[in-house]
Amino acid sequence: MAKILVIEDEKEMAETVAHVLRSEHHVVEVALSGNDALDKLRVSQYDLLILDLNLPGTDGLEICKTVRHQKRPVSILMVTGRKTLEEKERGLDLGADDYLTKPFHLKELQARVRALLRRVPTDNSHLVTIHDLSLDRKQHIVTKGGAVVKLLPTEFALLEFFMTHPDRVFTSTQIIEQVWPQDTDATDRAVTSCLNRLRSKLSDGEKFDLIETLYNEGYRMSSSPNKAQGS
Repeated sequence: MAKILVIEDEKEMAETVAHVLRSEHHVVEVALSGNDALDKLRVSQYDLLILDLNLPGTDGLEICKTVRHQKRPVSILMVTGRKTLEEKERGLDLGADDYLTKPFHLKELQARVRALLRRVPTDNSHLVTIHDLSLDRKQHIVTKGGAVVKLLPTEFALLEFFMTHPDRVFTSTQIIEQVWPQDTDATDRAVTSCLNRLRSKLSDGEKFDLIETLYNEGYRMSSSPNKAQGS
């Protein structure tokens, strides 16, 4: 299971790709413009970008350049209707990992995605650690005190979101927008339910929750145990 951002201005194409990838148990979000993609990239981490070149606003090449300049540990599959060798070379030179030309068969897309997600990262930037909790964004493994914690895909995505944004308060609406798929009908109750399951799986007799509920404000994961205990 990976977290994937599909950046494609053709809505029907974007939703088709997202549907196919979700059927393989990936968490998939969609951005219909370059600016929308940049907004999502500011607040979320992804394992893979499926990036169209021809986008309204900021184009795909500029997004690719920005992501690589920020040294984000994310794979990029560039997709375009342009068939010239020069465009392909430019995209790869800017940091794309692979290139797919439209029209393409969905099975080919799935194969390219699987190949990119199998690649081993060259550093530890895919690891996030808070307290004794460690999350591996590439292998999708969570450990607490060295013991593996089994999480459902949405639980993993929710924990990843909090661990990559420590000490920040988020409302249920903001969490749904960043963690749940865009076509979801999730409500505040879904957030509460997922948080309760996550807390239960992460609890080992501690006197505080790693993810706090702040009355009339939202939820927060503290980077310091003392903060979490309120002392």
